[in-house]
Amino acid sequence: MRKQGEYENVPTPDLILLDLNMPKVSGWEVLAEMIKDERLRGMPVVILTTSEQEEEVLKMYKMRCSSFIVKPVDFDKFLKVVRTIAEYWFTVVVLPKVASTEEATAHEEPEKPGKLGVGSTILSPKLRLSAKGTHER
Repeated sequence: MRKQGEYENVPTPDLILLDLNMPKVSGWEVLAEMIKDERLRGMPVVILTTSEQEEEVLKMYKMRCSSFIVKPVDFDKFLKVVRTIAEYWFTVVVLPKVASTEEATAHEEPEKPGKLGVGSTILSPKLRLSAKGTHER
């Protein structure tokens, strides 16, 4: 997201889906780093995790997360939640442009709306999840 090194030219997601329980770095550590960086601070972050602990919910909102959603265990329900998140954030909400025009370089293409960052993966609106959980384009 900071566009450093080999990631310099990757597209910036419009929205981050962040799990608190990632293997190498916890979601709250990622969010803490994001709020320190002025370029990333305004990026919407949806916490999507299995935790329902009130103290974690409160901590994430204090750290400026946009939403806190408990991940359903059932896969079909999980897909419905992801679709609902995408529909809300990409059809109802007006998202800010994260990078300022001063930071844009002449060789960059304009970003297309509707990219969804999931952990370190970016999904575009062209990628659809089927009811069986397979990815379709």
